[in-house]
Amino acid sequence: MKCYYIDVSIKCIASGQKGGVGKSTLTILTARVAPALGIRLAIIDLAMGNPSTSLNLLGNIPRHTLATYVINASKINEVIHVVPTEHGPVYLVPSGYGDLTLINEYGGDFKERLGSLIKYLIDRVVDHVVIDFPSFEPS
Repeated sequence: MKCYYIDVSIKCIASGQKGGVGKSTLTILTARVAPALGIRLAIIDLAMGNPSTSLNLLGNIPRHTLATYVINASKINEVIHVVPTEHGPVYLVPSGYGDLTLINEYGGDFKERLGSLIKYLIDRVVDHVVIDFPSFEPS
């Protein structure tokens, strides 16, 4: 796993070139621990096609996901889901099984929309954002 330092809003992105290295497990454990430490946390699940983090935290795949936001089919407040935990909420922007197909078919400026979503979360909702990447090197 590698850690990429992006800017002051994003402290670290965990990624790896293969599956099974613990990216999603680390994300889920962080979601369970952060509220107990008083950390307001949001998670963006970028594993479109294999939304294991979203399924673990929500129990299902909702109608409004990252892809529906990127293609302008959902508003920003519709894609931020509140996940209750024992010590407080965690905020999740889930992915879904067909999200990559939606983005490829209907377009949308993924980088710009993801950036605006992160900015919204940091400015209005949370202190930190964890991004759960799929198995590839982010560019």
